[in-house]
Amino acid sequence: MKKILKQSYTAKLKELAVKRVKDRESIATVITELVGRSDAT
Repeated sequence: MKKILKQSYTAKLKELAVKRVKDRESIATVITELVGRSDAT
């Protein structure tokens, strides 16, 4: 069984993500561009 590590993100990254979503960018696009695509999803 593969262990999934919990990632932590900086406050600056979180702020940028929230701003982009509020600017009507899709959540999926923001996540993919900022943190990369996860194999778990």
